[in-house]
Amino acid sequence: MIDSRVPFRNALVPHEKIVHYLLDLAHPDGGSKAKFFIARGFRLEDPKALADALLDHVAANPVVSVRHGRYGAQLAVEGPMAMPDGTSRNVLSVWLHQETGDGVFVTAYPQS
Repeated sequence: MIDSRVPFRNALVPHEKIVHYLLDLAHPDGGSKAKFFIARGFRLEDPKALADALLDHVAANPVVSVRHGRYGAQLAVEGPMAMPDGTSRNVLSVWLHQETGDGVFVTAYPQS
């Protein structure tokens, strides 16, 4: 564990990542994630709620790994994330650290 906060100036969660991936039950890669997030109260009709929860998650939890790839550094952040159903679940989110200093959301995985 690196145990530091992300060095982003700004963090961005693209709308498409929420509505066409994390909350899309029919998505081949995101469908199982959609089941998890929808079961905990997130709704396709309110994608901003999940985007805001992911932004809170990345701001509050430590970076646990960094991987350098062809698109730049990918930072994995792990820790509790508040759910609309009143629970808190452990989530691993992945963010691309851009040259501008901004971070862009890539994906999120529920952890056991």
